[in-house]
Amino acid sequence: MVKIFEPGVIGKATAAGFFDPESYAPRFVNKYIDMNRDAQRESDYQYDMDRRMSGKDDYRGQAKYAQAFDPARMMQRLDDSVQESRDRSNVSFSNIYGNMDDFITPGFEMADRPDPIKDKTDETMKKYMDLLKA
Repeated sequence: MVKIFEPGVIGKATAAGFFDPESYAPRFVNKYIDMNRDAQRESDYQYDMDRRMSGKDDYRGQAKYAQAFDPARMMQRLDDSVQESRDRSNVSFSNIYGNMDDFITPGFEMADRPDPIKDKTDETMKKYMDLLKA
């Protein structure tokens, strides 16, 4: 609900109807709807222009963003990022401290993944139901 202002001293613009509190929210929403519509028209225009120029019906510029999600590739990137971070750390260590009289930091090995967590909800529920019944 739009707040109606208390009567009082008002400016000439408000008195002339340039600011109407009851129409402020709809005008605000309409502004962004119009901006979205204009952006979509511009996108359609660019697509049509590219299609006419190339004779192809594809979003060439957007193809890299339209690829399917590959969870295995993402997981590999996450796993690799740990090793890459450690490698950057070793390089930074050498840049800051130099040779350190042949001080060698211990090598880094990625830990194995933990075993999956076993679901014990049925056992726990049964235990507490037995306690409640007693």
